[in-house]
Amino acid sequence: MKDANHETQAFRHESLSSSRNNYCICRLLADLALVNIEAVTSLRTAKTRMHRLAARIPGAYLVFNRQTHQVMEKVVSHVRV
Repeated sequence: MKDANHETQAFRHESLSSSRNNYCICRLLADLALVNIEAVTSLRTAKTRMHRLAARIPGAYLVFNRQTHQVMEKVVSHVRV
């Protein structure tokens, strides 16, 4: 019997390593879940888009590097009164 999970992991690894969009812009939810919003090629673009998004919609956001698995930058914006 084939291990379906192993095949899925191999596919994910292959597709992530061949992708040019290495910087993911994510929203951090209260229960520590990440919601992927967009992936882009440059760190500068990712940071700019993350800050624009945080200015419009309050919350916690981060830029994540898919290849190194590192958080490159995080921002938390609050509701303005």
